[in-house]
Amino acid sequence: MGRAIRLSAACSMALLLAGLSGCTAEPPSELAGSSDAAIIGGVTTGAFPELVALLYDGDFHCSAVLVGVRAVATAAHCVYGLENDLAPLSVAFGPDLSQSPPVRGLAGATVHPEYSTNQSRDLAMLTLSEDAPVAPVPWNDAPLAQFGPPLELTLVGFGDPAFDDDAGPRVRRSVSVPLSELTSTTARWNEVGAGTCHGDSGGGAYADLGGGLVLVGIHSEGDPLCSGWGSAVRTDVFASFLSEPAAGDDDDATSGCCGDDDDSAGLAPSRCDSSGAARPLGGAMLALCGLALWRRRYLFASASSASAARRARSSF
Repeated sequence: MGRAIRLSAACSMALLLAGLSGCTAEPPSELAGSSDAAIIGGVTTGAFPELVALLYDGDFHCSAVLVGVRAVATAAHCVYGLENDLAPLSVAFGPDLSQSPPVRGLAGATVHPEYSTNQSRDLAMLTLSEDAPVAPVPWNDAPLAQFGPPLELTLVGFGDPAFDDDAGPRVRRSVSVPLSELTSTTARWNEVGAGTCHGDSGGGAYADLGGGLVLVGIHSEGDPLCSGWGSAVRTDVFASFLSEPAAGDDDDATSGCCGDDDDSAGLAPSRCDSSGAARPLGGAMLALCGLALWRRRYLFASASSASAARRARSSF
């Protein structure tokens, strides 16, 4: 990911975008800065109460996992650029978001300090404003390579049951897949007809390492057509970050336009709504150098939003 857009560049880009009127709908290759990813080939489940939904303005945004009384892990790309504006974000506890589940606000958010320059560090920690109503999940900090492959993963998250299917309420789903590969930072799977899709980013990959299911990864990326491969950031590799998130949520001390976190000002913005129609920028926002604020509202919109492709592989 490129370095931050500074104040002058951000405002110049806002003025440039004001002159654009068209919008080309992008394929659902949800990448860094997007919010999507969902369980394919699985079943709805009331288990895994620690698997929660991250909301933006009350709407579903990403999946997440409770790993402490007030500590929630999710994918960095779900909250990147929102760390300094937590008011719209909250966490819902329950298997079905249509049933008015308990909700907790956020008191803090920390993106992995290396994520802005290395997207394999796709991990963020959220701090709830009050204790969670359910118990946190045990997570693995032992080297995962000593357990497999072969190893069966249980993938859990909220999201679409099939590619391009976001109808109906957001419900928790799970599916089991074999671990196909361990990289230095991720656990991967490649099972046709089973895995993650749009809505599961930040959700959990579990495995039984000898004492019952524990969390071994946080969903990060996968097949943009939701038909096969995917990966989760390993908890054992980032155990220290999960235990004690790095101080601050930025890799430098510079603020971007309107006081935003400048490290996320460089994300490619989407000017499309869920139907692919253009969303014009208002003059008042431009006058206020509102590129960052516009990005917060539209780039980090609900899981049905179209996203611009930032790299060949797809992050949910």
